[in-house]
Amino acid sequence: MGLSQILFSLPGKLYGWAAGELCGLTAHCLGLLGLEPAALAWHGRAIQLRPRCWRSYYHRADLLFYGLDRPVEALEDIESALSLKPGEPDLYRSRARIYYHLEEFDKALHNLVLLAKARPKEKDLPYWEALCWEGMGNDWEALQRFSLDLEQNPDRYDSILGLAECQVELKKYAAAAETAARGLKINPADEDMLECAVRAELGRDRCEAALLLANRLITASHCAAYAYDLRADALEGFDEPGRALKDRQQAVKLKPAAPGYWNSLALLYGALEKNKAALKCFNKAVKLDPKSAVLRLNRGGAYEDENDLEKAFADY
Repeated sequence: MGLSQILFSLPGKLYGWAAGELCGLTAHCLGLLGLEPAALAWHGRAIQLRPRCWRSYYHRADLLFYGLDRPVEALEDIESALSLKPGEPDLYRSRARIYYHLEEFDKALHNLVLLAKARPKEKDLPYWEALCWEGMGNDWEALQRFSLDLEQNPDRYDSILGLAECQVELKKYAAAAETAARGLKINPADEDMLECAVRAELGRDRCEAALLLANRLITASHCAAYAYDLRADALEGFDEPGRALKDRQQAVKLKPAAPGYWNSLALLYGALEKNKAALKCFNKAVKLDPKSAVLRLNRGGAYEDENDLEKAFADY
């Protein structure tokens, strides 16, 4: 007897369950083969056959989110699944990740709290909590969670990077330098880790170490503007204004729409007593960001150095 004959011989409810299970399995196989649209259609058939099965919605949500990048529809399926199976930890986990993807970090964190209550030993819980706190701009809470995750998963590179970034933001530069060094032993050419290492060494006023790391960062970032800007910071601290000037010029050349780079270049010109060049750069910075009080204050100082008090007072 063939499979179709077996299915059709089953009683009504059992037929619906078995056929739905088969449709779900077909959808899963199609998804693994990269045939997402076909998989989605089969998931739909599975739900039609088993509308009260929470797993059918859960599996379709996975496909919508991870396979088709349709997070809002995936979230709708998770809500449907939760209405059928309230308190299911897998659903809280999925909903948290979708909300995180949508940058609704507070909602993601709320679902992680629900997940912790339902499944206290969830392996990746501190890591995802850290990401949410970081997304909300709370670096202190993020630091605590990254640290906790590294106690459980000492080789998780993303947590090492996240911890280093939080330490830099919190101006814990010595700790950040140590954490970044740990990360660079794993991945010596990682751009983000190198950036953390440079910022940490600059924060410690270790300009020579920052300079060596910035040289590596320029290569790793494929000559990004911010990398030249950071190396210029190191060169200024190392008392090499001529080389720093070239890097600041390169930064504005690569990213001329960034007012911060023009401001940094102008300040260096001012330090070199090249006031007219400084004013020219300040004007470009203010034009790009006319509402910035810092830029206007800096330009006002340059006008004052040129004895143009009327324009200086206007900026002040």
